[in-house]
Amino acid sequence: MPRILRPEQHAAKRNDIVQTARHLVESKGYEQVSIQDVLDELGISKGAFYHYFDSKPALLEAIVLSMADEVRDLLEPITRETNGDAVFRLQQFVSALVTWKASQRGLLLALMKVWYSDDNALLRHKMRQAVTSIAAPKMAGIIRQGIHEGVFTVSCPDETAELLLCLLQHSAEAVGRLALSSCVAKMRVENTVTAYTEAIQRALGMPKGSFVLVDRRSLYRWFSSGDQSY
Repeated sequence: MPRILRPEQHAAKRNDIVQTARHLVESKGYEQVSIQDVLDELGISKGAFYHYFDSKPALLEAIVLSMADEVRDLLEPITRETNGDAVFRLQQFVSALVTWKASQRGLLLALMKVWYSDDNALLRHKMRQAVTSIAAPKMAGIIRQGIHEGVFTVSCPDETAELLLCLLQHSAEAVGRLALSSCVAKMRVENTVTAYTEAIQRALGMPKGSFVLVDRRSLYRWFSSGDQSY
C-alpha cells in the first residue's frame, strides 16, 4: 500500500526537491542538470520524484514560481510600511527587487538561456502574470499615495500599476538578454536602462531624474568586464 503523506508533508517534500534543483541549476546550469542528479542529491527514487513532478520542465516551472513566492514575501513588508512619501516608497519597492535579483544572480544567470527560449514563452507569460497579481495591488497603493501628495499625475492607479510592472519586467528581460550577449556596448546597456527609466517617470508624471531604476554598480555586476570598462 503506498504511503500517504499529509498535505504539509507533501508540500515540504516537494519544496525539498525544488530547493535542491535550484542549487544544482545554479552550480551546473539548467541544461546540464538531469533528473537523476536531483534523485542522487536527495537519495530518492524516480517514482518518488514523479509523484511530485511529471517532467523536468514541470520542475523548472516550480523553480520559477518559487522565485515569484520569494518576491511576494520580499515586497509584503515594504508595501505594508506606510512611512515615507510615495516617491521614496516607489524607489524602495524597486530597489528591493534589484537587491533580490543580485542575491539570486548565479541562479538567474544559469536560467537565462533556457528562460528566453521559445519553448518557455508560456512559462514566461505565467511568471509575469504571477508577479503582476502579487505586486500590482501593492504598487497601486503607492501610486494612490503619490496622487494624494501631488507628485504623480495619474488618472487610473490600478491600471497604471499594471503598466509599471510590465515596464519593470520588460526592462529586466531586456537587460537579461544583453547580459547573455557575448559582446555588448556599454552605451547600449545604459541607453536601455535610461529608456525604461524615462518611460516609468513619464507614466507617473514624475520629473526627469527623480527616479532610479537601477544603480550603475548593481547594473554592471551582470556583465563581464571583457574589453569593456564596466
